[in-house]
Amino acid sequence: MRIADINFRQLKEWELDWASAGHVAMTHSLFGMLRTLITFGATILDSEPCLRVALLLSKMRVQMAEKPNERMVLEQV
Repeated sequence: MRIADINFRQLKEWELDWASAGHVAMTHSLFGMLRTLITFGATILDSEPCLRVALLLSKMRVQMAEKPNERMVLEQV
């Protein structure tokens, strides 16, 4: 897929696909890497398609994994 072909619907579809198997933390990490790459293209390479996708990514809020409610016990340390 070309960067110029990425739209908001495609990004949301990727988010749902990646998170569908219960890998919410990995989804968040993958979007972080995607943001880094797209920002590089937009700033260093001065790519218009990257600039457009960077704007889309800035408007997205990717779900984060829930924090565990349990506290560690001494045996776990």
